[in-house]
Amino acid sequence: MSHGTEPPVPPVPPGPPASAAAEGLTLLAAFLLSSARGLLNEPPGYGVARCADGARRTLELLDLCGGGPDPRLVRVRERLEETMCGPMSAADFPALLDRALDEVVSVIEEGGDREPGGLTGAG
Repeated sequence: MSHGTEPPVPPVPPGPPASAAAEGLTLLAAFLLSSARGLLNEPPGYGVARCADGARRTLELLDLCGGGPDPRLVRVRERLEETMCGPMSAADFPALLDRALDEVVSVIEEGGDREPGGLTGAG
């Protein structure tokens, strides 16, 4: 028996269902663990590429989580994808990583497009 109006239903937050995010994070963890294991027997230079690919995968998950990803992070992910899909001998990892770090730190310091207080929740 209803007396008056029902309380409003809270809005569903943007982004994929929790199961899709959980699956993506589980796959990322598996990638990082298998990369770490593989590095025990691989040439040292592979570590740089694997870490860059881990960052690319993380930024891909951030895009998947919705809410309008910061365009600077999208550009970082796209540059990482271009590098990872191209010939490794042509990759300028020092320049790529320096530029990517500068942009990610800028997003963190400025708070990106996410919410007041920035990505760290401070402020």
